[in-house]
Amino acid sequence: MQIFTSWVVPALLGIFCLPAFAGVAPAFSTRDLVLADTDSDFGGYYLDIERTVERLQVSRLQAHEIQKLMRDELELLSGSPSVLEQAPYLSQALANSVDAVVSRGVSPSGYRPMRFRQGEFVIVFDLDETLLTHWYRHGKGVGINRKGSLSLAVRDVVPSFVDRATGDSLDQPKLTISGSMVQLRPGIGQMAKRLAAIPGFRGFVLFTAKEDRSAEALISEWRKQDASFFRHVKGVFARNHLRIGQGLKKPSKDLRIFDETLQHALLLDDNESRVMQQELCFAIPKFNADAYLDALGPDKPASAAAVLAANTGILPYAAAAVAACAKASRGGDGAASIARCWADGLGNAAGTPDAELKAYEAHLKRRGVRLDGIDLHSVFHQPFEFEFTRPLQGVFPKFKGSKRVSEVPVGG
Repeated sequence: MQIFTSWVVPALLGIFCLPAFAGVAPAFSTRDLVLADTDSDFGGYYLDIERTVERLQVSRLQAHEIQKLMRDELELLSGSPSVLEQAPYLSQALANSVDAVVSRGVSPSGYRPMRFRQGEFVIVFDLDETLLTHWYRHGKGVGINRKGSLSLAVRDVVPSFVDRATGDSLDQPKLTISGSMVQLRPGIGQMAKRLAAIPGFRGFVLFTAKEDRSAEALISEWRKQDASFFRHVKGVFARNHLRIGQGLKKPSKDLRIFDETLQHALLLDDNESRVMQQELCFAIPKFNADAYLDALGPDKPASAAAVLAANTGILPYAAAAVAACAKASRGGDGAASIARCWADGLGNAAGTPDAELKAYEAHLKRRGVRLDGIDLHSVFHQPFEFEFTRPLQGVFPKFKGSKRVSEVPVGG
């Protein structure tokens, strides 16, 4: 449920009035700009992006950057996603965030606005289950640790107000915690090289629904391993950059951050349910790291060769499809033409995940890969069982001393 702050905590409205930011933005009050999400796993306070753009006279990108800093500060100070526990800190957190972005030019994502010419575009990548996996058995820090894996001190967390076993609502959230290992999907380098060669390519953006501190730790470690990939990365966005409002059922990615016309941004993502512009999402099968690592392990299943071929080929296959669609769509309406080409079947199949997997299966067979009757659903879509769920009073723990949250491990 998304409701104005004034409805959630009316007794605190007197606290929320902010002074005008002299020379930066007109006077406004917190209740003009802030929405509260009390139902989703990624709850807490969000900005009404459109009102923020209008009232503060900022760009859409700046509005999302303000929201990110505001949510970071609220989580740190309150140690909770609860709007009631965050409420006492809301006024100051918003004021600090507006000052940082508008007055001092702070850009937590690192992304700088681009002016696009016709045919130019950025490619936005999701992270979890698209380019990597943080939620898998070997991710607990035991078992197989091979090239392409990252060991992190900060784990990913999802605070849930729903009991995943029963579906019942919870008064206090349970915290679902990932393992300490991240496995990168094979083929990232080959895919990046192919995409970077497309005429009009302007760079990559990483946009994940992963918890922000975990995302920052992951990117820091990954950058050390693969500087060549990150030469093309123009910005990194995480959970606190998602938005609510405008009929969205859950906090979602809005590609207008990068281009208001939606003609110069494409998204590769395994989960279009968190995407506002689903028509611009190139759906890609989920990365099942356990199936991939089991095929590399000492006790290889009989299907190991086919599993490895399917895993190593999917990202280059997607890149080839994007390249073919970009070539076929020149002279059209930019990213929308490329996305329609993808949906219409050039290089991929339209619509459902089943159709996409069938198209990829046909591609593998044309390349001489023997699938030996394996089901690609089991290769890519095997669900991960959350083994780390436990109730906590503070979903975002407060820590003693001067350490930043991102420097301290989450969970045991």
